[in-house]
This record gives sequence, C-alpha cells and structure tokens, in this order.
Amino acid sequence: MNYSYQGLFQGKQTNGSIEASDRNTALGLLQRQNIIVTLLKTKKAAVDSEIQTFMGMQLGSDKIKENDVLVWTRKLQTMLKSNLPVMEALTISRKQAKTPGLIKLNRSLVEDLNNGLAFSEGLKKFPKGFDDSYVNMVRAGESSGTLAKFLGKICELMEKKAKIIKDIKGALSYPIILLTVALGVTGVMLVKVVPVFQEIYGSMGVGLPGSTQTIVNISEFLRDPSRGGVMVLLIITIIGSISFLVKRSYKAKKLLHALILQIPVFGPLVIKSIYAKLSLVLANLLSSGVSIIEALEISSRVTTNILVRESLTRI
Repeated sequence: MNYSYQGLFQGKQTNGSIEASDRNTALGLLQRQNIIVTLLKTKKAAVDSEIQTFMGMQLGSDKIKENDVLVWTRKLQTMLKSNLPVMEALTISRKQAKTPGLIKLNRSLVEDLNNGLAFSEGLKKFPKGFDDSYVNMVRAGESSGTLAKFLGKICELMEKKAKIIKDIKGALSYPIILLTVALGVTGVMLVKVVPVFQEIYGSMGVGLPGSTQTIVNISEFLRDPSRGGVMVLLIITIIGSISFLVKRSYKAKKLLHALILQIPVFGPLVIKSIYAKLSLVLANLLSSGVSIIEALEISSRVTTNILVRESLTRI
C-alpha cells in the first residue's frame, strides 16, 4: 500500500509518500530514516493514477526503451553527482516519469530500497531493460562507493553503442537493398523463367550440362510446395534445438560463445568490447580502493561470455 506522511526531519517539516505492506511497517521505515511522524494516512492509488487508462485498460506499453534507459540513467547520475541520496533521486525520478514502464520501474526501486534491498538488486527485476552488464556495473559502483561515476560510464557506453549501431545500419542499408533486389530477381527467374527454358531443352532431347542441371533442380525444389514446407520445418527445428540446448546445457552455451568469438570481423569486435568493459570496471574499482581479487570477481560479472568468465576465475 501507499501512505502519505507529514513529520519532522532534523527539526524541519517534511512530507512525502512511502510504500509499505501495512501501517506499522510504514512507521518503522520512516523511523529508520529519522523522521518523526505527525500524520500518516493511506494514499489511494497514488502511483497507479499516474498511468493513464481508458475503460480500465492501460494506455501505453510497459516496455522500457533503450533511449528511455539512457535518459533515465543520465538524470540519475546528475542527481547523485550533486550529492543527493539514491532514495531522494529515485523519488524525484518517479515524479518526472511519464511512460508506464518508467513509472513502474521507479515505484519498484523505491519500494525495494525501503525494504532494505540494494539498488542493483532492484534493477535485476527488469532484465528486459537492464542486462547483466548494466546491473553488475551498478553493483561495482555500490561496492566502491562511486555509483555516480559508474552511471556516467554506463551512459558513455550506451551512447557509443547507439552510435556504432547507427553507423552499421547506415553502412549496411544500401548493400541490404541491393541483396534483397538481387534475391527477388533470382527467385522470380528460378520460378518463372527457368521452367520455360527447361521445356525447350526437354523438347530437344539433349542432356544438360552439370551447372545448368543444378539450376533446374533448384527451380524444381522452389516450385514444389511440399519440399519448401519440409525445408522451412527443418530450419525451425534446427534453430529451436540449438536454442533449447544453449538454455539447458552449459557445454552447448560455452561452445556457442566460443563460436561467436571466431566469427570473422564481428568476433574481434565482440572481444574488444568485452575487454573495454572489463578494463573500465577494473580500473574504477582499483582506483576506489577495492582489492584486486574482489575487483576481478565483480568485473567477471560484467560480461556474459562464459570463456572470459572462466578465464577471470582462473586468474
């Protein structure tokens, strides 16, 4: 439930709201914050009223977009850099939130902090918006007492990532268009044109060269619905099996991670990205006085690649 309160904090009047399971819990949480409560009452649908509804249905998606995460992180970093406590920064962020996803995120984080959970633990409840790398960099910031600094680094990484993706999309858009047109033309020729030539060659009663026969076979395969259906089913089965194995088998997941690092061009980029994150986190932890062993343990959780994690464990 949500409660609104009035009271005294360090001799000054204060008011606000707090999430708690019952009235006594709310009083206990406020006492831990050194607030002398003078008035405490139930605040009906205080947070949910911020989410717009129509005929009982929520307007807008709960999904937290990557750009929303970046803007939210940057605001939070600015407030923490100004020496605001995390709880106060999240309370301000909750009041400023407009989308359902961010409203629910801030509400959940404030509630978790009131219940004694760490900020990073609260973020783990939103895996679609905050991946392991984000959560563990926040945990590193909490461990070293430099959360604002790490949030700033997270923003830099997110901005660089967005720029790289934008550049890659721009570079690949023209080749993709050309490839799509080429495949479309090739498909039309195989389905519509090749059969005409096949009839002509067949009426002549002569054998076809190997390369020509291969093209004819591909054309026949594409024009046969049953074969096409089997092919699609086979591809879906293979993808589903690989996905199932990766989720259930540690060895399969490790093999996939090893193959990713071996992909031409992209493999070295992935490796450099992992090294950059590890170096960033490790440097900030060590400069904050965290021991080398603890720093390595925290840094190893920044990446999801099993090979790198095992290597850091051996170190």
